[in-house]
Amino acid sequence: CDRVRGCLGVPTMARPSLGMLALIAAVLLCHTAHALPRSAPSPLVPSLQPSVRSMRLGGMDSSFQQDGAVREVPSRTVTPAQGDLSSALRLRRASALRLRGGGVPRGTTPFAAVNKLTLGQQNLLGVLATCFFVFSEVEVIGLVSRKKLLPSVLARKLTHILTGSSMFTCCVLLPIGKAWPGLMGISAVLCFFVMAFSVAGTMPDSALEQLPPLLEARVRNLSATACRRGTREELVRGTVYYCAVLALIIPLFGTAPVSVLTVACLVLGDGLADPIGRWLAPAEGRQFRVLPFFGAKSIPGCVGFFGASLAGAWAWSRLFFWAGHFDHLEGFTLGAFDRAALIVTAIATIAEAVSPPEMDNLLIPLSTLLSCHFLHASRRFPFLFPSSPP
Repeated sequence: CDRVRGCLGVPTMARPSLGMLALIAAVLLCHTAHALPRSAPSPLVPSLQPSVRSMRLGGMDSSFQQDGAVREVPSRTVTPAQGDLSSALRLRRASALRLRGGGVPRGTTPFAAVNKLTLGQQNLLGVLATCFFVFSEVEVIGLVSRKKLLPSVLARKLTHILTGSSMFTCCVLLPIGKAWPGLMGISAVLCFFVMAFSVAGTMPDSALEQLPPLLEARVRNLSATACRRGTREELVRGTVYYCAVLALIIPLFGTAPVSVLTVACLVLGDGLADPIGRWLAPAEGRQFRVLPFFGAKSIPGCVGFFGASLAGAWAWSRLFFWAGHFDHLEGFTLGAFDRAALIVTAIATIAEAVSPPEMDNLLIPLSTLLSCHFLHASRRFPFLFPSSPP
C-alpha cells in the first residue's frame, strides 16, 4: 500500500486524510443542498395560522383575508365571555412549545409500549439499546476469536456486519420527527469508538501492559474483533473510517432513504463481499487488481456486494416504511425506492471494485452520497433526502 502511495507521489498518511476530507465535503454538500428551507413549514408540524386568524388580543380584531392582508376593525372591550387575554397567551405559548417539540411529552413509534414513554425516555431507550447490542457483540465475537473458534478475518467481518446492522435497526425505536437527541447519542457512541480505536491503535506495547487488567483485556478484545491480522495498528485504518462515516451520516440524515442506501452498502455489501470472494474465488486466476499493488478483488465478491447491498436496502426500507418514517417524503413509493437502490448500489459496487486498500470505507459512502445527490436533484427521486429534521 505504501508503494502505491509512493508511485502516485502521495505521502503515506495523505490519501486517507484526503479521502476523509472529500467524504466530509460530500456530506456537507448533500446536507446543505437538500436541507429543508428555514421558511418552509415542516410537514410534521401543524400550522397555527387558523388559530391566529381568530385570535383577539388587546381589544383589536385582526381578520386575515385570502390574500394575507390584515384588516383592522374598531376595537371593542373584551369581556370575560369573549375570552381572556391570559388564556389566549397561554394557548399561544403552548402552541409554540409544540412547534419546538417541548410541549408534547410523547413521540410516535410503531410500538405501543414505547409510545407511553416521554420523548426523552424514547430517545434514551434507542441509545441504550444501541449500546447494549454493539458492546455485547464486540465482547462475544472477541471472546470467540481469542479462543480460535473463528478466523480473525471472519470475526472482523462479522463484527462489521452485526454492529452496524443492530445500531441502524435500533433507530426504529426513536420518535418520528423528534429523534435528534437519540441520533446524536448514537453518534456519540460511534465517536467513542473512533477515539478508542485511535488510542488503542497508536499505543506502544509497554503502555498497553501498564493498563489495568480490565482495560488491557478490552483493548486486546478490540484487536481480535476489528483487525484482519490481529495487529492493533489496523485499528487506525479502515476500522476508524467505518465508525467516523456512520457518526456523520446518522445524525445528519437519520433514517432517510439516503442513509438506508449508504448503510446497506457500507455495512452489508462491504461486509459480505470479502468472505464471498474468498469462498468462491480463492485462486489468484479468478481475481483481479486495478493496479498491481492494490487489493485483490473478484467477480463473485462484486456480485456479493451488489446482492447484499440490495437485500439490506430492501429490508431496511420496508422496516422504516412500516414504522412511518417515510410518510412525509415527497413522492415516496417502495417501487421508486427499489429503482433508485438499483442505480445507487451499482455505482457503489464499481467504487468498491476500484477502491485502493483501506479506502473502501470512504469511497463507498462517497459514491452513494454523490449518486443520491444527483438522483435527487434530477427530481425523478425527490424522496432520497429528508424533507424535515429527523
